[in-house]
Amino acid sequence: MAGLRVDCIDKHEPNSDDRRKAYNSDIVYGTNNEFGFDYLRDNMVHSPDEMVQRKHHFAMVDEVDSVLIDDARTPLIISGPVPKGDEQEFHVLKPRIEKILDAQKKVVNTFLIEAKKKLRKAMMIQKMVAWLYSGHIGLYQKMAH
Repeated sequence: MAGLRVDCIDKHEPNSDDRRKAYNSDIVYGTNNEFGFDYLRDNMVHSPDEMVQRKHHFAMVDEVDSVLIDDARTPLIISGPVPKGDEQEFHVLKPRIEKILDAQKKVVNTFLIEAKKKLRKAMMIQKMVAWLYSGHIGLYQKMAH
């Protein structure tokens, strides 16, 4: 076709050399999902050599209303491999979090005990002030008669 290389990414497996070669063609055909997932996968690679897409110069989109409206309702979601299979960080972090929670409980309980002591002391002081006041009033009344 006029000396231009043409390919379709949909014909090749994701992350394959054939897909990379397809992207290096002068004209590249594909569905919006395939372009979108390749973009997402390229943003998850560890080195630029693993990327399949290259810099784009132009894009022609057929039925853009379908892409922008209908397909926009379904987001493209991609997830990377789990580093250690079934072993999750939860099991590593759980004991640490339990230690933090235990330390927090101890601190809160200590604060509560101190607060109760201070409240008892304050209540006793309040009672003593009330007794002194009552005594003072009583003395004053006796002196006034």
